[in-house]
Amino acid sequence: MSKLIIRSFTLQDESEVPKVLKSIWKDDQDMIESHSIHMDWKEAELTRVTLTAETDNRVVGFGTVFETDFHPKSLFLVINISPEYQRRGIGTIVFSKLIEYQKEKRFLVKTRINNEASVSFLKKRNFNLITKTALGSIDSESKEIELWLDKTQEISSGIDIEFCDVENNLSLRKEMAYFLATSYENDHFWDRPAVLDEQFYLNLFMGKNIIPNTTIRIVADGEMLAASTLLKIEEGEAYWTWYGLSSKVSSPDLKEMYLQALLRKSLLICRDKNLLLKYEADSINEYPYNILKQIPSRDFSDTFSLWVNS
Repeated sequence: MSKLIIRSFTLQDESEVPKVLKSIWKDDQDMIESHSIHMDWKEAELTRVTLTAETDNRVVGFGTVFETDFHPKSLFLVINISPEYQRRGIGTIVFSKLIEYQKEKRFLVKTRINNEASVSFLKKRNFNLITKTALGSIDSESKEIELWLDKTQEISSGIDIEFCDVENNLSLRKEMAYFLATSYENDHFWDRPAVLDEQFYLNLFMGKNIIPNTTIRIVADGEMLAASTLLKIEEGEAYWTWYGLSSKVSSPDLKEMYLQALLRKSLLICRDKNLLLKYEADSINEYPYNILKQIPSRDFSDTFSLWVNS
């Protein structure tokens, strides 16, 4: 290996990013997508830096740190080194350069828990696993799901689920956005998001990608106890990721029952609309995670993981 050069990312490096990511993650589109943030950040107001590693007259890797308004206490860290140049100390050098930007913040890293090289690298640098993320899809018209819907019908029959016309009722839309934002904050106690303005939460939790007539809630004695909505990411798909429970729902049985009822209703909506339901749930948020582990899925995977340095 010739002399290693660590330099700032340039526009000429853009074409090398997908090559490096493809060499590492192969056909793992979730990881390729989450790591496709190596870029020329220009004059970013927040801390956002990408470095390029070069040797043998070729680009062999990248390292990026970036912060967001939403998680102001942390910096996301992404390092990708081509497999043939791993275990040569290149990742360590890139990490040592990027750690200069850490200041008093923590690093958050996303990787596959079954990627031995990545996990070994993180553990040696005092990173700990926070959570695994369940990802998958559910065919609402499959025979297995028909059986699951029949099995859960009696449990859900006593729960009153309301449709919310958030498209035509701004007040209700704001209420739903605040409820989901509060639930998200409670679920992310390890790195509570910043308190941002009302419009931010409206755009994030009740934005333009909400599928019409899919926002539902459970109300008792005039108080919202649980809610969910479906997002449109790709044509023919609905994404079940914005769901939440009131902090007043303390019973484990009720938590599971309410979330199961919301998921069941969402699946029925998907069946009526001929949509494939895709989902996401963190293991640290045990109730939706456990429900999704048990339901028949096409492609359940929980190897996607989040790590933090101590």
